[in-house]
Amino acid sequence: MKLGLQLYSVRDEAEKDLPGVLGTVAKMGYQGVEFAAFFGHDLGQLRHHLGALGLVAIGTHTRYPDIEQDIERVIADHHTLGASFCTVPYYKAGSVDDWRGFAETLNVFGGRFKGADITLSYHNHHFEFEPVEGTTPYAILREICDPTLVGLELDVAWAQKGGHAPAPLLESLGDQCPLIHLKDVSDAGADVDIGTGRVDMRAVLKAADQVGVVWGIVERDSASPPTLDSAKGNLEALRKLGRYPE
Repeated sequence: MKLGLQLYSVRDEAEKDLPGVLGTVAKMGYQGVEFAAFFGHDLGQLRHHLGALGLVAIGTHTRYPDIEQDIERVIADHHTLGASFCTVPYYKAGSVDDWRGFAETLNVFGGRFKGADITLSYHNHHFEFEPVEGTTPYAILREICDPTLVGLELDVAWAQKGGHAPAPLLESLGDQCPLIHLKDVSDAGADVDIGTGRVDMRAVLKAADQVGVVWGIVERDSASPPTLDSAKGNLEALRKLGRYPE
């Protein structure tokens, strides 16, 4: 499993100087980045800059309405950037029928992305594990989403907050989970740095090896400034687990 950083973690710094942030992230030892925004930068130039730094454009978090409105543009942007994954970061529906319709549409969109050599995925929060009309949104996604068309990017902290130990959940997902988000969660339910919360990260990393996760992506939703220090500290925490070279 390779290691990347979700740039949402350092969005305050990236908005001011995205090329500089990418350089800092590369020097830390990250192998790739997942984008949440481009802050007006040309995607072709970003691709060139990433290549010069030895960073991989893993993919993006792209809002579902943006895919609905212009999927061809989204696909073209990923080709320009050289990114292999497009992940829907969030969706909120009120009923089982709404969630089923969303999952079915993901299959349709997933087929379009697959035809363009891009993998479409969905990223969970904790609310997908909360009961809705006798089931849960996550159960619906697992039931309906075709694993050959739609991946499930497991956020291990939010799964933990949702009442599911992430390691066995990851094992059950198997190769439908090529990407995972690595972060921790406190007893109070807030996202925290790796190793300071409730997630059994050793078990997560072992499970990731077993199912063949391609990218483990560090993410913090609400790190205190300077956010780049948190990104560095999370990498160091993973190194202390003996997983990644200096």
